[in-house]
Order: sequence, then C-alpha cells, then structure tokens
Amino acid sequence: RNFITKDLKLVNMTTQDFASAKDMELFEHRWEKMSKGYYPLLRKGEMIRHSNLKVCNKISEHKYVHIVEYKSKESFEKCQNI
Repeated sequence: RNFITKDLKLVNMTTQDFASAKDMELFEHRWEKMSKGYYPLLRKGEMIRHSNLKVCNKISEHKYVHIVEYKSKESFEKCQNI
C-alpha cells in the first residue's frame, strides 16, 4: 500500500510580471470581474484553492505569484481547458 499518494494533491505556481503599476492595476480590475465566472467552473473541475500573492521587493516591483492547488493530476488537466 502506498500511503504517500493516497491524499496527493497537485500544486501549480506561476509568476506574472507587469511592465508598470498601471498594467498591474488593470489585471487586478479585470481579474476581479472575471474570477466570479471562472471560480465555479474551476471548483467543478476540482480546483481546491487559488491564491494571488503580490511580490514586493527591489528586483521586481510589479509581480504576482499565483498558487493553485488541485485535487489530483486529473483535476489539473480538467481545469486547463477552462
């Protein structure tokens, strides 16, 4: 029996860089509107959690890290079509 894979989840981490603060604000505005339609579909595809993290450092002033957790590899593949 393999206990390690019993509750295995898949986590995807993506970074998103913006050329300016205005570009980042536009993304935030658009995502706020779009997410309301996408989240129910992604949850149906077995996405467990989604986090947007704003990165604040000297190297990149306009960056997000997106962390998405899926129930399984199959869930990840289902959600890619969305």
